[in-house]
Amino acid sequence: VVGAVGAVIAVGVVGAVGAAGAAGAAAVSPSAEGGSDGREVKRRRKGLDPVQVKRAAVALCTHLARRNAEERQLLGGAEPIFLMLNTKQVPKPKEGAKAHKPVLVALPHAWRALEETEVTLFVKDPQRAVKDKLAEQSVRAKVIGLDKLKKKYVPYEARRRLLSSTDLFLADDRVLPMLAKVLGSQFFKANKLPLPLNITKRDLRAQLERCVGGAIVRPTSGTCSTFVVASAALEQSQVADNVLAAVEAVLPRVGGWCNIQAIHLSASNTVSLPIYNALG
Repeated sequence: VVGAVGAVIAVGVVGAVGAAGAAGAAAVSPSAEGGSDGREVKRRRKGLDPVQVKRAAVALCTHLARRNAEERQLLGGAEPIFLMLNTKQVPKPKEGAKAHKPVLVALPHAWRALEETEVTLFVKDPQRAVKDKLAEQSVRAKVIGLDKLKKKYVPYEARRRLLSSTDLFLADDRVLPMLAKVLGSQFFKANKLPLPLNITKRDLRAQLERCVGGAIVRPTSGTCSTFVVASAALEQSQVADNVLAAVEAVLPRVGGWCNIQAIHLSASNTVSLPIYNALG
């Protein structure tokens, strides 16, 4: 499958990758830029080229559309697109609860809709107040109070079903510190620890939509971080917009451009398309 994917994508990407490589080579040599604008050379050497990002997005989306059409995947349009970020060194680890806390990155274009996402929300008791509030705002989500979580979801099989049936877990930020122990190792291994949510705010629907449509960056103990930034349902230009926004937001958390080795774009069972590679 990967070979076939590479053959398809290569038609639209080899030229783009080659162009990016040539641009990078030119950036190394000041003479290639006229020698008088060192700042421009530095800017090009440390940063994403929007044109290259757009070319990769076009090639990947075109391939996914063709593959889905060939396989007649009726739901293929929502296939997630991943950003893979490789660092030169492991980012400085967080301490305490922050070491496992996922981070929400806002994206200019939501990559999935709230109505099409299975959301489970852990809340402070009583849970009925939150259920009513969500119902008033026409939000469909599973609400589980802390007491119910401790009683009903103790068995392994119950937690396994909850994990498999939920796309995104959210939690009332007031109970978040207590959840790690209650949820157990299954949620850690599945990398599905919940995002914090301020239940006291009036517009819960808007908060849930931001969480569902944003990029979720989870802590890693290595030099590679992969997260969803778009889907094949978006326009190609929107995919590129999301990539640029996500990289800009994540950079400060991994040590800036000086610690970035490479950035790739990919989807399930496709080759990884390079959109940035450090020169040194």
